[in-house]
Amino acid sequence: MTDPGTGLNWASYANELGVTFRIAVPDGVAVKAEFDTAIQIIAPVKLGWVGLAWGGSMTYNPLAISWQNKQDVTVSSRMA
Repeated sequence: MTDPGTGLNWASYANELGVTFRIAVPDGVAVKAEFDTAIQIIAPVKLGWVGLAWGGSMTYNPLAISWQNKQDVTVSSRMA
């Protein structure tokens, strides 16, 4: 899916819990960006928190964790 506003091409995966994970890597030609990777996680608030394990499982892999904090969203990098 290409975002018309940014030009990023998103790879997307949705699971049975209603969580959608999207990852885009700017190619440097069509999209000039000051970042290496863009991550978008869409999840129901009722889940409390959601995370992405970069290595496929949580143990000994970098994690990107996110949760709602009042009206803001907190994002944290972790290692399990």
